[in-house]
Amino acid sequence: MALAERKYKVRSTKYEWHAVKREAARYFRLSPLRRSLTSGNCHLTTDFRQLTSDNFSSMHSKRIQLTLFVPENVSAAIEEIRSLYNPVQYNLIAAHVTLCREDELLDLEQLQSNLDQIDYPSISVRFGKPERFDEGKGVLLPALDESSSFQELRKAVLNGIIIQPRNHQPHITLMHPRNSTCTAEIMEEIRRKELPSAIAFDHIALIEQVDGGRWKLIRKYPLKS
Repeated sequence: MALAERKYKVRSTKYEWHAVKREAARYFRLSPLRRSLTSGNCHLTTDFRQLTSDNFSSMHSKRIQLTLFVPENVSAAIEEIRSLYNPVQYNLIAAHVTLCREDELLDLEQLQSNLDQIDYPSISVRFGKPERFDEGKGVLLPALDESSSFQELRKAVLNGIIIQPRNHQPHITLMHPRNSTCTAEIMEEIRRKELPSAIAFDHIALIEQVDGGRWKLIRKYPLKS
């Protein structure tokens, strides 16, 4: 092996080792909640030097979100559509309204504090007729109004994390364009279904997805009835 090549390999190995040590130190400084949410990303071993830059970068495959699941007593027609026309997404997660996406959950310790102290009433969202989106590939149920209670709930959850949360409009995705494609015929079938015009949500769900698998519930946070 040439001298220059040996020097490069030594520098590369040192860089990887220091990166892994920094990540291990960061992991053990986390609060219990943050550690539980990141443990799937950090497959710590007895010998950290077993990790390389390649498998180190592949560890970060966990997503978390806050969602409002559609109650079972009003979800039958929605889930029938999803199971027929979007079975992939149907098997990944139940019908829901996303409350906060992962790019907004920037401080998990503050998030846990906000959720533990949440003192907010259950909310009701009115929905309109199904609409196509993303060049007609997807289908969603849009909220009919500004849903101020929904926006205020987002502000309460993201307090101390984001000063002014974006105006995220609530909706229920019936067909996700990532893994299904709507047609004129399918849209006509969907329009014939009797779907709920208003849905009440009485709890927030913290959920996680690992390696693109099914979303799993971490914890429920009830809203006041």
